[in-house]
Amino acid sequence: MPTNPVRILAPAVPRVESGPTQFGEDWPGVFIRGDNAGWMAMRMKLMLDDMRARPDLTAEFATGLDAVREFIGHTKGAILGPAGEML
Repeated sequence: MPTNPVRILAPAVPRVESGPTQFGEDWPGVFIRGDNAGWMAMRMKLMLDDMRARPDLTAEFATGLDAVREFIGHTKGAILGPAGEML
């Protein structure tokens, strides 16, 4: 799954923490700091790995699992160094 390139913006003071964020008049979104994104993605990957061992659950939650995989793909650009390779 391709990821979007990292957009580098001017530093924010104080730093932006994970949570709801709005840029100007644009729609609010959710900003997740790289360290938080990496931790969540690794835990979600473990969940997916566990669910593969349960085909009955995998079929039942197929649509949700696709969303989890998509989220993990989005987080890869926020994880620096070898930790990103774990995903």
